[in-house]
Amino acid sequence: IAKKILNNLIPFVYRNADSVHCLTQRIAENLIKNYNVPKRKITVIPNFVDVENVKRKSNERILILKRKDYYKNPYIVSMGRLHNQKGFKYLIEAFSRLAYQVPHTLIILGKGPLENDLKMLVKSLNLENRIIFEGFIKNPYPILKKADLFVLSSLYEGMPNALLEAIALDVPIISSDCPSGPSEILGKSYKHLLYNPKDTDRLTKMIKKQLRNPVIVSKKVLETNFSVSQILIKYGNLIDHNS
Repeated sequence: IAKKILNNLIPFVYRNADSVHCLTQRIAENLIKNYNVPKRKITVIPNFVDVENVKRKSNERILILKRKDYYKNPYIVSMGRLHNQKGFKYLIEAFSRLAYQVPHTLIILGKGPLENDLKMLVKSLNLENRIIFEGFIKNPYPILKKADLFVLSSLYEGMPNALLEAIALDVPIISSDCPSGPSEILGKSYKHLLYNPKDTDRLTKMIKKQLRNPVIVSKKVLETNFSVSQILIKYGNLIDHNS
């Protein structure tokens, strides 16, 4: 009942708001199409990434890890809440198809309701020594920084901060083309680094390709649209417009 009330209330609130802030253009289009929110009321302002802060934190030491030995070997990183939204099941299946063709370990950072299910999947694939669940780590950047690849396997997102942070650290990336965020972050220049969510065949091929000939997304992508200064300007304009 509460969910039904909320679903009925959301359109009313959106339509009667003086201004609606969206993280992505795709979210804005959804509000216009499905909730009849006037386009003139909507402003798209994405999350920012503080590149210098991410770099600084990436140089800090991590004292407690379940598996300290993976720094000695190449590895792939993915991170996020262990929930269906993040699509880790499909990433694990894709990695299992090439696990014995590459020397890499897959490191998954995060906790959540699917932790036991995902660990059982890994066990059924006999990959317990190749896929490591590190749990939640407050500062994941030192681990992310040394990865050979970051994979975002989400089925849907708002604006994926982890993808922005991987780009900030010059880590090669692969991302699902999920709604919403990744395609707007990467643009046309890097659309070849996107794959359809759940497409494990395509993801397996892309992992192989990125490990063999890594493509690093230019930080100009961040400087142009996701820098602290640019986002603050956009918020300032939004406040002035509604004053």
